[in-house]
Amino acid sequence: LALLSSALVVVPPGNRGGLLRWGAIQDRVLPEGVQPLLPLVEAMRPMSVRLQSQILRTEAACRDLQDVAFELAVTWRLLEEKVAVVYRSVGDEAAIVNTVIKPALEDGLKQAVASFTAEQLIRERPALKTALEELIGARLAPHDLLLEGIDLLPLDFSERFRQAEEAKQVAEQDAR
Repeated sequence: LALLSSALVVVPPGNRGGLLRWGAIQDRVLPEGVQPLLPLVEAMRPMSVRLQSQILRTEAACRDLQDVAFELAVTWRLLEEKVAVVYRSVGDEAAIVNTVIKPALEDGLKQAVASFTAEQLIRERPALKTALEELIGARLAPHDLLLEGIDLLPLDFSERFRQAEEAKQVAEQDAR
């Protein structure tokens, strides 16, 4: 009975199974549902192919050297047919987030924000989002990950910048 139960494995919904034979990942990917395995020889590692979201909080300097605190939510997913390739080259979901997603977000954000001024970050938010999606999508593609979208959550400028903007507005009002 124990041998028979080890000959079957259930791949949960929204997952694909990376097939391991003697501990080595195989090219064959197991679909959802009950799947047969060779007892003591094969094992399965589930990998989610559902949409996944990662939130990152970081700072970047814009073109006019103002520090801006960002909160980003990136939505991505693993391509079903590439489960074995990704597991072999990167690892499981935790490894994907730590070695691919977070560094791509950090670097992409700093690169994109550096081409905008603080005022442009506020007024041209869709352009920033588009630039980020292009940069980060290009960073994820070689790892067989699909970028579904990036959401820019509230921007937070430094206190020094806020005071300078307030003083500028007061001076403009006084001049009028």
